Amino acid sequence: MGDSGSASDFFDRLNEGRNSAIEDLFRRYVEKLVRLAQRGMDTRLRGRVDPEEVAQSAFGSVIRGIREERFRFDDERRLWSLLVTITLHKIIKRAASAGREDHILDWSELLSREPGHEEYAIFTDLKETVLTGLKSQYRAILDMKLAKLTQAEIADELGTTRAAVRYKLERLRERLQRVMAQSARD
Repeated sequence: MGDSGSASDFFDRLNEGRNSAIEDLFRRYVEKLVRLAQRGMDTRLRGRVDPEEVAQSAFGSVIRGIREERFRFDDERRLWSLLVTITLHKIIKRAASAGREDHILDWSELLSREPGHEEYAIFTDLKETVLTGLKSQYRAILDMKLAKLTQAEIADELGTTRAAVRYKLERLRERLQRVMAQSARD
């Protein structure tokens, strides 16, 4: 993790917002993020949206989050997951601004297979963000919905009405949309 010591030392320095750690972060990940941005756009979109600019913007969002104490990292997987998520949102946002949403490459193959460690970490972080501050019943409903139970099955399992389940699922969708919109703005 750079010349400045152990991974633990790096994350301590990074969480404190120290410039040396931010420089190490940039050196370690910039090429990977630029390649990710390149893979996420077809040639026509890359002609209008610079993958390096997308990666720089993603770094800026993460660094702001660290300095504002919105993000804390204690392992490389979480850090990389957030960098990937923000980079993908930046691609989508830039493509929309350029009127080129149709030039974002199809990620359906990635999404249709079993998730790898990175995808699982991204999903877990997103799920926790959405559920933060909600009652435990929301978590139970989301977990059952992800397990492909119907609203009626969820209501029966929890001893509540389908209307209550439907209402809570709608609140979860709204929160997810807000989280995604905020991530795209960052």
